[in-house]
Amino acid sequence: MLNKIAPLKEKVTQFKSIGENASTTFGYWLSFLKAVDLLLNLLRERTADFELHLKCTQELLPYLVAGERHLYAKWVPIYLKDMLELKSKNPQMHEYLKRGIFFSKDSRKKFNSVASDMALEQPINRDCKSSSGVGGFTQKLTALLRWMLVTL
Repeated sequence: MLNKIAPLKEKVTQFKSIGENASTTFGYWLSFLKAVDLLLNLLRERTADFELHLKCTQELLPYLVAGERHLYAKWVPIYLKDMLELKSKNPQMHEYLKRGIFFSKDSRKKFNSVASDMALEQPINRDCKSSSGVGGFTQKLTALLRWMLVTL
């Protein structure tokens, strides 16, 4: 079966190359499909697959630059370098992350993992959306302490 896939993959690659050179519209749609594929992989990241997370993060870099997300474009390569070196520098932590522990889960159900930064933001944003407004969350001691812990 695998020996039949390789020639097909080669023909698809040739088709894409010829199409891109022949038509700018073809190139546009091909780049659109690549972006959609990346988006679907980013969503699939919720399965807590660390290798997929790193692959998607790396593929996202050109979009961060094009979208003028300068801080992300600056710090994501450093993050990627650190994560890729983790296997040799700290194998125990690398194994820990590969088991999917770098994501948070709200329940035991599948496909509901949330990145740790988002898991931190959700309760803080929930606290800020009180009836007394954004500034009013400081009147709740637990909300204020949580905010101080995260921001300081």
